[in-house]
Amino acid sequence: QFLLDSNQKRDVILLYSGKTTADFVYKDVFEKAETQLGIKTIYVSTDTMGYIDGKMVSAEVLDFKDRIFYISGPHSMVDVFKKSLSEIGLKRSQIKTDYFPGYA
Repeated sequence: QFLLDSNQKRDVILLYSGKTTADFVYKDVFEKAETQLGIKTIYVSTDTMGYIDGKMVSAEVLDFKDRIFYISGPHSMVDVFKKSLSEIGLKRSQIKTDYFPGYA
């Protein structure tokens, strides 16, 4: 929302994972950000598509080796995704993490 409010265009690809499509919140904000700022959102429903992994990242984000990844969510999810990114050749300096305490 901040990027929209301040009209800041950034080269961002958001990989958004949830158990079902009903779990995706702020879709209206992300759609507006795509239209106005060019921010791309890829929704991944784990019930139907599985989890985000290195294979999915390399298929969806063609220039992944040149990007910085910010991972935010439950501790176990962040750790698994961080490992997946390392396995496809990303350096530690390209992976930033943030944990949501209190989630399983």
